[in-house]
Amino acid sequence: MKRTSALIIVAPMALAIIALLVLPLLVDKDKIVDLAAAMLREQTGATLVIGGDIGLRLFPGVGVSLEDVSLTMPEERQPAMRVRSLQLGLQLLPLLSREVAIERLELTGLE
Repeated sequence: MKRTSALIIVAPMALAIIALLVLPLLVDKDKIVDLAAAMLREQTGATLVIGGDIGLRLFPGVGVSLEDVSLTMPEERQPAMRVRSLQLGLQLLPLLSREVAIERLELTGLE
């Protein structure tokens, strides 16, 4: 009986850990960024350009990292903001209801 109860506890934990490791590999990061850029353009008119790497992390918390990011406001020729790297920490529960709640924002190399 001990072995069965141990499997009942360990198996879901192992599946959760495997899912946390594999899920970022399956997510289309470019599509997520395209959706975010389209929403930003729709709501503010600003243009978001990401020239570097895009990272997604699920553990220890949900987060996104972007490199070489620029934001250009409507009717301007030069970027209003350029950042060497941007780290976003997001809250998980609002994401489940299709809302974004930023928990942490870290900018490096802000111009």
